Amino acid sequence: MGSSPIKPDPYQLGMNPQTLISCGNKIISYLFNFASAATKKITESVAETAQTIRKSVEEGKIDGIIDKTIIGDFQKEQKKFVEEQHTKKSEAAVPPWVDSHDEETIQQQILALSATVFPCIALAALELAL
Repeated sequence: MGSSPIKPDPYQLGMNPQTLISCGNKIISYLFNFASAATKKITESVAETAQTIRKSVEEGKIDGIIDKTIIGDFQKEQKKFVEEQHTKKSEAAVPPWVDSHDEETIQQQILALSATVFPCIALAALELAL
């Protein structure tokens, strides 16, 4: 004897097949409507969020959001570094003898030293290159 699953007879349970089909269709319809409504709400929410983000970007409000992230921290540090570099470049270069007690003598000594030392360094570099 082959074993087959026991299939209850709907008539023995007190239901006719048309009633079961009708109940099944109602359940399927309910689930479909529920899924459709949920999908519609999610789609509307995503569209609304996208619209809000686009509007924020267009109005420049996104900076407030970015400032609260690690990217915002990086941008602050980068801006600070660039400003420091700009400040260093904008300061006028001052010769080392300025504000010395004997500017004229120190200037002459430094210029004389550079006139003798730098040509020697340049000559040594040239010899190494050959």
